[in-house]
Amino acid sequence: MAGRRRQFERVRKLPSGRYQARYLGPDGQLRPAPETFRTKRDADDWLADKQTEIRRGDWQDPDARKVAFRAVGRCLD
Repeated sequence: MAGRRRQFERVRKLPSGRYQARYLGPDGQLRPAPETFRTKRDADDWLADKQTEIRRGDWQDPDARKVAFRAVGRCLD
């Protein structure tokens, strides 16, 4: 249906012609893919993989990993 929003993911075409993928994480935050994609299909495939991770319980908060890495860096100083 035209005008209907997907519940889990969103893909939009950027002015560059590439595609940006975003998904709704289990924490309720809209999260962007770490990269843009050449084709819409590539973006959709990435989102399908991300949705599988979430359903299996394998999803990790990308922000939590960033914090942990910074904490490790401080410990090494």
